[in-house]
Amino acid sequence: MFSDLNELKAKYQTIKQPGLDLLQVRYGDIEPLISSLPSIFQVSEVGRSYQDRPLNKVLVGKGPVRLFMWSQMHGDESTATASLFDLMNFISASENQDWVESWSTKLTLQMAPMINPDGAEISSRYNAQGIDLNRDAVTLQASEAKTLSALADDFKPHYGFNLHDQNRYYTTGDSHNTATISLLAPAFNKAKDVNESRHRAMQLAGLFNRELQQQIPGCVGRYDDTYSYRSFGDNFSARGIATILIESGHYPGDPCRQTARWLNFMMLIMAIDSIAANEVEENTLEDYESIPMNTSDGLVDIMLRNVNCQDHFTADYSNNCSREFDNPRIEEIGDLSHQEGLNSYDMSEYLLEPIKGYVLTDTLVLSEESYLEILRQGFSYFVGESDMLQNNTNWPVIIMSQELALDIPERQGQVHMIFSKAGQPVRALIRDTWIEL
Repeated sequence: MFSDLNELKAKYQTIKQPGLDLLQVRYGDIEPLISSLPSIFQVSEVGRSYQDRPLNKVLVGKGPVRLFMWSQMHGDESTATASLFDLMNFISASENQDWVESWSTKLTLQMAPMINPDGAEISSRYNAQGIDLNRDAVTLQASEAKTLSALADDFKPHYGFNLHDQNRYYTTGDSHNTATISLLAPAFNKAKDVNESRHRAMQLAGLFNRELQQQIPGCVGRYDDTYSYRSFGDNFSARGIATILIESGHYPGDPCRQTARWLNFMMLIMAIDSIAANEVEENTLEDYESIPMNTSDGLVDIMLRNVNCQDHFTADYSNNCSREFDNPRIEEIGDLSHQEGLNSYDMSEYLLEPIKGYVLTDTLVLSEESYLEILRQGFSYFVGESDMLQNNTNWPVIIMSQELALDIPERQGQVHMIFSKAGQPVRALIRDTWIEL
């Protein structure tokens, strides 16, 4: 049993599966890993996706207590998929065979590392039919949902690990701490009753929280436990499976969520050890109940505080980027004191200039000096066809087919703002890039 998590983390670095430190993991990334798993694992294809990609299960161990781990039900949530392959590497490593022997006659693990390969292919939450698989636990319209449900029916797990990602804007409680991990023992009825299996799930989640607070203090949240009968976690909980939802979130400076990947791996190792040692039921519910509820919109990518506008009002502006951290849009305008920015700027000493478009009448080759001069004149975007502008700078440009109707920033509009001091434009924010003028 790995009681020393520092030792475990050092071991983890030696077995971490290469090639999965990605924003998005697709079936092509894991297919060669599945096909080359060693004989300690029983690998089988258990279904096909709507677009005919394989759905696989991996079994290891031969004990009576059964643990079911499934990942990437939402195609664009792939952090824990990498963690499952890290776990498989750890189990198969020759130096860890004494550890494997300590639990393999007590436990059987079933892993389904990618439930939605079609959605993964296009970085989509949904499957190729447009169905949210996690809202298809009752009607089972999608073949992937049928396969997941059948895996649970056939395996009859005692514990279920429902592995997801949450967006990077979640915070913990009333803080502005990013929720790097959120946990939930989902309800099995509207009353949110606690039966024996949900009690065990809460105990295990509380055990996770105790260690997570040493790893990421203040960055653990509790997911909303409103009963959702269409969702697999709640549905499995109603079947008497002690189900734990693990949501991987953002950690500062870690866009590919390698911190959350390690923490998922750590929790799965802890689960194996504590369940095999019959230690789960020794825990009270205090560690679980002490987890603050998470907040879905506590963070934004870029926060501009105290922006002085031409019409003699002051407001905060929040800008959110795409999942790939580019192409920001203006999310909200006004009093945004309830939120914090992953990147935050106090603009109280500046004045936001009216938005103006530079109309292209002929092809323009843009150098750094010519771009700076255009920005200094108050033009923050270009008007014309895209082939009329050749950008020879390292700065982003925004080009539109026609001029904007308003000269102030608009919600959901692109970010192109020029700020002045003492009547002179001195800074421009184009997309997510500051340009000093």
